[in-house]
Amino acid sequence: LIPRSLFRFAQPFYHWGLAWAGAIFYGFPSSGMKVIGVTGTKGKSTTVYLISKIFEEAFRPAQNKPAPVAAIGSLGFKIKEKEWPNTLKMTMPGRFKIQKFLKQAKDAGVKYVILEVTSEGIKQKRHLGIRFDSAVLIGIHKEHIESHGSFEKYVEAKKKLFYKTKNIHI
Repeated sequence: LIPRSLFRFAQPFYHWGLAWAGAIFYGFPSSGMKVIGVTGTKGKSTTVYLISKIFEEAFRPAQNKPAPVAAIGSLGFKIKEKEWPNTLKMTMPGRFKIQKFLKQAKDAGVKYVILEVTSEGIKQKRHLGIRFDSAVLIGIHKEHIESHGSFEKYVEAKKKLFYKTKNIHI
């Protein structure tokens, strides 16, 4: 019903608006937590898993209670000891889902969140409204060209995570 040219013009504003609406609705839950975004072509899921396990052990209290760690990725969702599969058929959830997850994590006392950040998620502005403390790039290969139009645009999408991250770039 909507002409293609109008849709292409309005799409970035739509994604931008949804991202900020989700962040506002859930009260900007990433503030007060350390959020690490992991991006790259291959190995994101493994890296998110490894970082979350390292943080769990490093920050496990002496009382052997659950460490204050949460994670999102292809392998699933995790808030402290609670884990469930990612059945969304997308690595990085939509804007409201990701903000809701961050709110649940914050309410559970989580201090560290590790997110798998995809180029498609960045293209659709799912990362907006999240305060990233660290960004990790594990490698870029010539993939996803069909979605971005060129390898250069794919690389530019990945760079946006680093533009948004103020503290640590790895």
